[in-house]
Amino acid sequence: MEIKKGPRVSGGIASLVAIFSVLCLTVFSVLSLSTALAEKNLAQKSSQAVRDYYAADLICADKAEKIGALAKQNLSVEDFFRQAESLGAQITQTGNGWLVSYSQAIDENQDLFVRLSVSGRLVIIQSWQVRRTGAWAPDDSIRVWSGE
Repeated sequence: MEIKKGPRVSGGIASLVAIFSVLCLTVFSVLSLSTALAEKNLAQKSSQAVRDYYAADLICADKAEKIGALAKQNLSVEDFFRQAESLGAQITQTGNGWLVSYSQAIDENQDLFVRLSVSGRLVIIQSWQVRRTGAWAPDDSIRVWSGE
């Protein structure tokens, strides 16, 4: 009498599945590690950029406060000009007052530009903006279809 045997799973297929699973887990763990390192580097660069901006912002705010204090001291025009220029500001006379402008470097490619309007004892911020100072060069290394 013949005994029927069911299908047998050999040990070779189970080993291949285990090896494939370990290989997939290894690849995914390496990809996760490289992504985490890239995110860490990006976070550090972003943090440094924020620190640099707020350091420049603090210097500009101190200068604005000093210029406001100068405007409230009833100084002569020459004394006001001399003391404001000693802070690194450029002064332009307008019809009803002065425009005081100065900038502070954030990094090698950006600076914080400030323009104040001074009229008597009143100081108004006209602009407080980041300006790019570095040279800009377009990236033309990728060929783009021109439509022809």
